Amino acid sequence: MICANWTRPATTAAAAALLALTLAGCASGGGSGAGPAPVDSDQATLHTEAVAAVAGGNAQRAEVLFRQLTDQYPRYATPWLNLALLRYRRGDLRTAQQALDEALQRDSNMAPAWNLQGVLAREAEDIDAAESHYRQAIAVDAGYAPAWLNLGILQEIWQGQLSAALASYRRYQELAEPGAVDPRVAGWIADLQRRLDRGA
Repeated sequence: MICANWTRPATTAAAAALLALTLAGCASGGGSGAGPAPVDSDQATLHTEAVAAVAGGNAQRAEVLFRQLTDQYPRYATPWLNLALLRYRRGDLRTAQQALDEALQRDSNMAPAWNLQGVLAREAEDIDAAESHYRQAIAVDAGYAPAWLNLGILQEIWQGQLSAALASYRRYQELAEPGAVDPRVAGWIADLQRRLDRGA
C-alpha cells in the first residue's frame, strides 16, 4: 500500500509542509469479512514491481501495474488504495476518490484508506468529515501513526485545538517507526508547548 502525506500550512517561519501518506507493502488486502486473502506468486510479483516503480519515481508504470492487479484480483482492496494514493499525489482528486471508494467497498477496516479519506475531505475543506475519517482510521488501527499526525495537523491549524494537537503529535512520535519519524514534528511539539505555556 502507499500511505499519504499532505501539507501542514506554516504557522511560523520554521514550520514545514507534511502530510502522512506512506507506501505500504501488503500485497492483498482482502474484504473486511473475508479474512486474510491468499497471495499467489503472480500477484506478489506484480505488487513488488509496482512498489519498486513507485520507489523509482515511475508513477505511471506503478499505476499500470496496480490497475493490472485490480483487473486480475478484483476482490482485493490494497491495489485500489494504491491507485487512489498515486492519483492523489498527481493531483487528480476525483479519480483518487473513485479508487478509494472501490478500496473501502472491499475492505472497510483499512486505516490507510480512512486516512486518505480524511486527506481528501480536508482538501475539500470539510474539516468535520476530515476529523471523522482520521478518527475512523485510528478506531480501525490505534497504532497507525500517519492518522495521528494528520489529526494533529487538523487540530492545530484548522481547529485551533492546541492541547489536543500536542497530544496527537506526541502519539504519532510514539507510534512511528524510529527511522520514519519526521524530525520537523519535534519542532512543532516544542512550538506548541511554548504557545501553551504562554497561554496562547
